[in-house]
Amino acid sequence: MRNPLRSLISLNKTGKEKWRLTKEFVEVFCNQIAEDLKCFRNLKERFPDNVKVVLHEKFCHRPKEILYDVFRFSGIPDKIIKTRQKPEDFFQKFLRCGSAPEQQDGWLVSPVSGERNKGWGGNFNPIEPINLERTYRADIAKEIPSELLAIAREILGKERFAIWYEDASHQYNNISEFDFF
Repeated sequence: MRNPLRSLISLNKTGKEKWRLTKEFVEVFCNQIAEDLKCFRNLKERFPDNVKVVLHEKFCHRPKEILYDVFRFSGIPDKIIKTRQKPEDFFQKFLRCGSAPEQQDGWLVSPVSGERNKGWGGNFNPIEPINLERTYRADIAKEIPSELLAIAREILGKERFAIWYEDASHQYNNISEFDFF
């Protein structure tokens, strides 16, 4: 799960009309996040040993630790854990055309369509190393107008909103997925 405030910023930066920072889009997006959190909470209460939420930003800080935590949570013994060490080992085919990616100009590219693997928002390069500066570079208060932040706060809840709004200062130290339920 990614910080929804940062997701809003990333989506807006794609330039796609449907993801512009409008009152309507922020309401729909935040209501969906709130609904997802409610579903996660209900699942976690009913099946505590079967539901785990991974925070994107926390993963960026400690990818190996978080990945191994997910493996252990899933019941996979440490001695049989094998991970793909490079993005090109993980991204083995493009969904639309089924082609295996090739590296071109620092990107994974489909040899069939020429399409770059760049994520939903079009701004993610899986070959680049995880960069915490990039993760927190957007100043939420400057990127999202205050009236839209007020809508997000109301829908998401004051405590959750505060964690996401102030994430650059605490960087998810001592924050668990339970703080969002």
